[in-house]
Amino acid sequence: MRPSLKGGAYRIERTLMSQAAFDPYRLRPLASLNRRQIIALPGIEPEVIGKTGYEVASRPALIALIQAQAGVLGLENIKAADYPQHLNALLGSSNGSLRIASEAIAIQHGKRVGYLLASILLSSAGLTSPLEPWEAEYLRHWREQVDCIVLGGGLVSGAKRAPLYINN
Repeated sequence: MRPSLKGGAYRIERTLMSQAAFDPYRLRPLASLNRRQIIALPGIEPEVIGKTGYEVASRPALIALIQAQAGVLGLENIKAADYPQHLNALLGSSNGSLRIASEAIAIQHGKRVGYLLASILLSSAGLTSPLEPWEAEYLRHWREQVDCIVLGGGLVSGAKRAPLYINN
């Protein structure tokens, strides 16, 4: 530790140092998965390449997937905001065609979450150009230290409220 300096010079230097240091427990807005872009990789749906995590893996994105199949699912008279809860119920339906249609939506949405994670792990680009030191460390952390991802709450809570584990 450096000796304390009079005035603000030490505080400024210390603040700049702490801003550059990556801490996985104190993430910045740059860490938001909503802002990351899907990159072109084998098997990724062409229509999602270049879109952000928010555009493909958010609640509105899931609602759009369900809305495209609302007639098949019997949701024509349901408010769009309530689609995810109804999809969850349909996943356990005894009606085979409803269950299969709802499973196809859940699978497509899950794949899009996977595309987002793969894009973070395999992309050489960041959100900043040139890459800020903090973001470079954040991406290095994803590539070298993250080997298990737990998704829980929100859209993945489901009827059983169990988290989803993705292991390396």
